[in-house]
Amino acid sequence: MSVVVLIDDDPVVRKIAVGMLTAMGHDVHACSNVDDGISSFREKSPDFVLTDIVMPEKDGLEAIREILAIDPKAKLIAMSASEHSTSSIDYVILAKKMGAVSGLRKPFDEESLAGAIKEALAGCPA
Repeated sequence: MSVVVLIDDDPVVRKIAVGMLTAMGHDVHACSNVDDGISSFREKSPDFVLTDIVMPEKDGLEAIREILAIDPKAKLIAMSASEHSTSSIDYVILAKKMGAVSGLRKPFDEESLAGAIKEALAGCPA
């Protein structure tokens, strides 16, 4: 069983992701914001982190930067609801360039999530 820190501001997404991850046998620590996610990362030493990108206050890109500063070998999976926000930036691609091992587009299914986890735990970029 892997220990997971999940960071997403949307309570519905958190509930669905926790359900999927728990069904896969993972020990999930769900956080609604980046600061709580960073604290949980320090406290739990998870096998991987699954973080949303677009969130209020601090975003997932900041989470990636802060987590990799704490542990450069951290396994990060970035997720985003859309390819492009109000700009022409693809946040999942940007997150991978910043050090995320894998990326998911919301909504995702269990198969996609399982594939991203497998890549993250293997340490291979998606």
